[in-house]
Amino acid sequence: SFQLLQQYKEREGNCLVPKNHKEGDVNLGSWVLTQRKAASAGTLSDERRQRLNDIGFEWVVKLSPDD
Repeated sequence: SFQLLQQYKEREGNCLVPKNHKEGDVNLGSWVLTQRKAASAGTLSDERRQRLNDIGFEWVVKLSPDD
């Protein structure tokens, strides 16, 4: 899924994947949400966190008033 996230970022310019967004057969939005939850819970490995940081992952999502 890291590769799919990289492709999404290259195409969209960010890592703000909508929660129901799919890339092919993979629910990338769900995967991204799982990464954020693991980080919040303190269960995300340092290696995984670094891989996401290298992609430019956005850990905190600021919702607009319309969301």
